[in-house]
Amino acid sequence: MDQQQIPKMAAVGILGFLGIMLLMSSYFVIDAGERGIILRFGSVNRVVTDGLHFKVPFMEDIIRMTVRVQKTTTKTEAASQDLQIVQTTMVLNYSLQPDKVGEVYKTLGTNRDVSEKIINPSIEESFKAAAARYTAEELISKREALKTQVRNYLRDRLAPFGILVVELSITDFQF
Repeated sequence: MDQQQIPKMAAVGILGFLGIMLLMSSYFVIDAGERGIILRFGSVNRVVTDGLHFKVPFMEDIIRMTVRVQKTTTKTEAASQDLQIVQTTMVLNYSLQPDKVGEVYKTLGTNRDVSEKIINPSIEESFKAAAARYTAEELISKREALKTQVRNYLRDRLAPFGILVVELSITDFQF
């Protein structure tokens, strides 16, 4: 082997390796129950469903957001109609509307941001509004009606943000 061919072969090997790495970084997989938000230079370019997809290397990044049912737990307190202070723990099961994931990311951010910015404050507000209609005794005896009122309010409040309310549970009352 000629000594002059060694640097050429090394250069070809390095370029081949870099080409393979560039090709491999062009493809990505989105898991079932997720949506991939493709950001091109930080701006939402498109949203893709689960499966194998292509992206432009060095120009596009992928943000994965789950559209599966998620759970958030919120502790809140409110005053009943007879001015009794009520503390409760509420558990909300929700999911993001798959066709609105891009807008959710633009306006609210990632899955964690959605819970902190919109869902927890909405739960607190809806419980305070509903609890004020009942006496302390009625909060216990009409628990199902209270739950229905809070759930309906949350559905109306969260729908414009692309959030679907799956179920709401009131897990604890303390007076």
